[in-house]
Amino acid sequence: MEDIYPYDDLERVKRVNAPPFLYTRIKAKIQEQSDQVSLISVRWVYAAGVAVILLLLVNGFAISKRLNSDNSEGYNPSTIIASMELRSSNYLYDE
Repeated sequence: MEDIYPYDDLERVKRVNAPPFLYTRIKAKIQEQSDQVSLISVRWVYAAGVAVILLLLVNGFAISKRLNSDNSEGYNPSTIIASMELRSSNYLYDE
């Protein structure tokens, strides 16, 4: 039975000398690309952080203002739940 892989052909392949400093050039190119490519710019990270902090501050201010206005009327959680139209039943489906 004949071999599927022609090993005789592999014996005839000669070793080729690599150009000088090939490995050094490859490492330099990889290093250059890794230095240039950053997934997210530092400016975008700071901008996103500031946006999240501002969003949290605005939400906190709005919630505290809402709670203060409800306290003057006698804070009642059922009024907030009713205004959000949340269901009080635990049934998943209407039957």
